[in-house]
Amino acid sequence: MSDEFTVGGLRDAASVVLADVDLSQVYMVHCDIHVRPEMTGRRLRSAFNVQTRASRSEASVQAWAKYAVIALTDDDGSLPDNANELTEDLIEQTYAWRIETEWVADFGGDSAQVAAYSDADLAAFALIMAPPTLHPHVRELVQSLTSRSPFPAYTMGLLTPISAMGDDEIVELYAEEGNDLGEHE
Repeated sequence: MSDEFTVGGLRDAASVVLADVDLSQVYMVHCDIHVRPEMTGRRLRSAFNVQTRASRSEASVQAWAKYAVIALTDDDGSLPDNANELTEDLIEQTYAWRIETEWVADFGGDSAQVAAYSDADLAAFALIMAPPTLHPHVRELVQSLTSRSPFPAYTMGLLTPISAMGDDEIVELYAEEGNDLGEHE
């Protein structure tokens, strides 16, 4: 189930949580890399997808970000321009390397306050805070892993956070399933 929020509304919901918590640690919980050395020497195109979700423990809030980063061979320029149009079959046939990783930003706070946040407030918090908090760590990991493959090191682009969008833009918020920030090249 989703709720529609304006970006300004997301900022307001996230600020309810942010006012009471502080970043205590950042850590990786999953990393998987697949490399196909037979694809070296070919023209590559890369893209990444980010999904966020939130959780809570007794006295902390966790903002999660799951990344899928991929380099596809595109010798003849026939891959779709829009990364959202890539099918699983096309990805499976053309990928040179792929990395899936999940990270957590743990924000400590008062246990009474943490228990009082709504699921929507937590989801908004994760959507607003996870990408700018975790993206630099993921960029570093991806660059390090790809530099140790038979392919050139890959530096992911910067991720423009949702909070940089206009206040009146509409965003669907999925408190239970997590939120997909879409594909980025």
